[in-house]
Amino acid sequence: MVGSTLGKYRIEAQVSAGGMGAIFRAVDVETGQVVALKVLQRPLASDRAFLQRFRREIIALQKVQHPNVVRIYDVGQEGEDHYYAMEYLETSLAEELRSGEIDLARALQVASQVARGLAAVHAAGICHRDVKPSNILFDRGGQAKIADFGIAKLSDVTRVTHTGVIVGTPAYMAPEQVEDTKVDARADIYSLGVVLYEMLVGRPPFGGNTALEILRKHRYTLPESPKAFKPNLPSAVAHLVLGMLAKEPARRPATMTMVADALDHLIQRVASTAEGGNGLAQGLSSTELGLHYERVMARVAFWTKLVAAVGLAALLGYAGYRVAAHLLRGPADFLRAAQAIEATDRPAAIGRYEALIRRFPNAPEAAVAKARAAELREVEHRLAARMALPTPKDQALLRARIAQTHYQRADEEARRGDLEHACQIYRRVQRDFPETRWALLANQRCHELELRLREAPPQKAPPDKALPKDTSGAPHPKDAPSAPTPQDGSSAPQPKGAPAAPPPQDGSSAPPPPGATTREPPAEK
Repeated sequence: MVGSTLGKYRIEAQVSAGGMGAIFRAVDVETGQVVALKVLQRPLASDRAFLQRFRREIIALQKVQHPNVVRIYDVGQEGEDHYYAMEYLETSLAEELRSGEIDLARALQVASQVARGLAAVHAAGICHRDVKPSNILFDRGGQAKIADFGIAKLSDVTRVTHTGVIVGTPAYMAPEQVEDTKVDARADIYSLGVVLYEMLVGRPPFGGNTALEILRKHRYTLPESPKAFKPNLPSAVAHLVLGMLAKEPARRPATMTMVADALDHLIQRVASTAEGGNGLAQGLSSTELGLHYERVMARVAFWTKLVAAVGLAALLGYAGYRVAAHLLRGPADFLRAAQAIEATDRPAAIGRYEALIRRFPNAPEAAVAKARAAELREVEHRLAARMALPTPKDQALLRARIAQTHYQRADEEARRGDLEHACQIYRRVQRDFPETRWALLANQRCHELELRLREAPPQKAPPDKALPKDTSGAPHPKDAPSAPTPQDGSSAPQPKGAPAAPPPQDGSSAPPPPGATTREPPAEK
């Protein structure tokens, strides 16, 4: 599309491409303003239900005017292409993370600005659902702005869903997104917690060799404290991050505004430390730390109601765990605190029972704690086993997520200019996941790249780039064709004068030439 005109916008260059569409740098021919133009993938734009949802979201977002939200200028359609124009910004947090370590003050400032922007988006009834470094952009003054609402979801109005499209990026997805359960604004709080963790530590809290492995960790594995990697990190900052990463949405801060308030308080403490004050000094007494959390962290919904029987706070979740250790004096206190959170946070309850056993091994409550911890571990093991042996519906969902991950990786390779390697991954998606809609999108993208490769000498892919391997365990066709062939059995003709397309390197058949029709597969369920 580079060099063409869409509506009143002249497209100059492609900036990026993803599962929902491509983003181009374009110029408004009427005003000369440079904009970012997002164009939907045509197969998605042909889905009326998805298109209806998409247009409603963009119209809602146009009403959001906030310094930390990328501005939406226009939404339109020309022929089969649906697009929207937004503020053009060149630098992203992903690039800043790749360039080097981010200091504490900068990380807190960026997170606070993003939290303010997301709070405004949530107030408009929209949940972003894909908060990640590449969607956090910076203007020339360094101000952070949240962008790319192509997969956002209206939360407070009647929804129009699009079956089969898995929204989110595995490294930043909230546990409820992994389970495909009801998702609200608290999923964005979790994702922002992952981003803040990465800014502080240099990597996300969970990694793995496959998308499935990462998704399982989001659901079942407790993150290590960022202080394990940055011992000098203030405890108050670590507590906030871990609170945002609570597995249960109810255990996280209630709203993004509360997160922003807590971040602003921490920013002030960092500044005080830099000026020689107490600030976030590690030497704070337990009394001072307790007052700090009563005053600030309670506003972020880290505490729950008091345990009336003993008159102390049942400090729940990760944020209050260390402060609770100062207040839990006897075995009965530990036992009650653990029992209070069994239903909402089993891993944390197990940790409380184990702490009771270590500190009071001879107390009568220790025997109760051992029994309850064993029972809860068994529940966790059964749940993990269920996750390891997914139902057919779960298998289809996981295969769609893995296909999407491979597709997005191919898009990234294409954006970097390694077209041949991108084509290899696209063909793998076509071959290994033919039942998903990502196979159709991969077929079209691969054909576009092959046309570009014919116009320039092909570039050899680096030998160390191994293709990701499907570890979902679900059966799939081994030799599925990558593109439909004509019904009369004849091969599709090549364009006149064009050289023959290079044969696929992974054994799959080549994508169809221009003009060949493709049929969109049924949506996954």
